[in-house]
Amino acid sequence: MKVKFLYPLVIALALLGLVACGNQSEKVVNDLHEFVEETMTEASEFSEDEWVENSNQFDALMDNIEENYDQMTPEQRKQVMEELGRYVGLQTKSTMKSAAERAEQFMEALPALFDGFRAAFKDSCEDEE
Repeated sequence: MKVKFLYPLVIALALLGLVACGNQSEKVVNDLHEFVEETMTEASEFSEDEWVENSNQFDALMDNIEENYDQMTPEQRKQVMEELGRYVGLQTKSTMKSAAERAEQFMEALPALFDGFRAAFKDSCEDEE
């Protein structure tokens, strides 16, 4: 009699465990999607420090993805790769923008730098005469 009740209980617990694993993998994929969406919305205003913090949060999400990767469906894995691509694209775009701004600042400072460099040689040439 006890075996009749134990068998359905074991099956119910096993099914609950499978559903919980499925829900966890779905949750981490959704968390990643929401994170990337939020980053896309706010990224244009991020400072370098904010990018570092954002990147640390992304790394934590990717750790969760890695822990649940084996339980993911092929569709979930595809979505993870797409979100990863979007995030890396955002980081690349931000890095390129920052590099362009720094190059522009350097170009603006270049004439003064050249004038100072030339003045150093002018003083040196006058000393030799």
